Amino acid sequence: MTRLTMTRMALGSLRGQKKRYFSLASGIFLAVFFATALVLASASLGKT
Repeated sequence: MTRLTMTRMALGSLRGQKKRYFSLASGIFLAVFFATALVLASASLGKT
């Protein structure tokens, strides 16, 4: 029988919540992408 360690518990939690973490990461990526696009668009409109 293997010992239960914090590393095993953390990895098990990551495996179990993989879908939630993926949607969280993609949401953060999209928010940063659109914020950057908005800043660049407003900067280019200000120059014209």
